[in-house]
Amino acid sequence: MKLFRKRYVALIVILGMFVTCRMEFLKFRKSEEKQASFLKENGVSDYRFGEIQVGNRKVHYTHVGADTLPVVLFVHGSPGSSADALGYLVNPGLRAFQRISIDRPGFGYSDFGRVEPSLKKQAECVAELLRRYPARPAVLVGHSYGGPVIARVAMDYPGLVDGIVIVAGALDPDLEPEYWWQKPLDWPLVRSLLPPAFRVSNQEIIP
Repeated sequence: MKLFRKRYVALIVILGMFVTCRMEFLKFRKSEEKQASFLKENGVSDYRFGEIQVGNRKVHYTHVGADTLPVVLFVHGSPGSSADALGYLVNPGLRAFQRISIDRPGFGYSDFGRVEPSLKKQAECVAELLRRYPARPAVLVGHSYGGPVIARVAMDYPGLVDGIVIVAGALDPDLEPEYWWQKPLDWPLVRSLLPPAFRVSNQEIIP
């Protein structure tokens, strides 16, 4: 009986972890409806949501401002989503710009849960979006892991970039800490229990 109870408790704990890991707040994203509500509450009406296809990847983004204005594009960290830049999208000091916030591959609504470890391919996704706004080069803002992404965009596609702003970014692999738990978290059984956003975050930075 005691053995049965222990197994029963263990099963409940595992199921509880599985359900919790798939709750919406652990997806680190906001739906278009919630983003739209936030934008309208802050006096922004000229917004839209879009999606482009880059190879076999879907890339989702949030756009604010008139198409005739210069572009500032925000790239989030890991984990994260386009919603991380909502504060900038409603900032009155940036109304002279189009503000675009992108969901990096595997996060938000850009093939959520499907990792893309290649900086080159992530940069290609950003560049393809920038090509939709050809009037003038853009300023890119990258936070945390978004820093190396925008640095790679500037390196591979200099004609699309007017400048970059890196906020708390990670640029030198030799200076980045390596944690013992990163590879165990990618073991199949452990990985299957992780929230998708955490799994993608871990997989894209595993040495």
